[in-house]
Amino acid sequence: MATYQVYFLCPACKKKHRAPVHLELQRGPKEEESVQEVFGDRARPPEVDNLGNTRFLCPRKKRYVQPAEEDLTLAREDVSAPATGKAKKKPPARKKSATRSKRSKR
Repeated sequence: MATYQVYFLCPACKKKHRAPVHLELQRGPKEEESVQEVFGDRARPPEVDNLGNTRFLCPRKKRYVQPAEEDLTLAREDVSAPATGKAKKKPPARKKSATRSKRSKR
């Protein structure tokens, strides 16, 4: 079985976002395809049927949206790819001044 990531086209900001949903399917798309194209007239797993009633958080507008079924897509997860989270950068190190402050001279 392969793991697939669900994406949705956000009706609020018109961008594609990654949904916090993963599906394990025996027969899924090799490239990104809409849920309608993948299943067509075939019986759908209950997890896929529930996607039509699920609200997702838009990270840009910070509000919940319910995308239409034709705006849901599946893409196979690449197990060799690194995590998609952005690495936090360390702040630059502060340079110590060579001179003492005025308070320490008193």
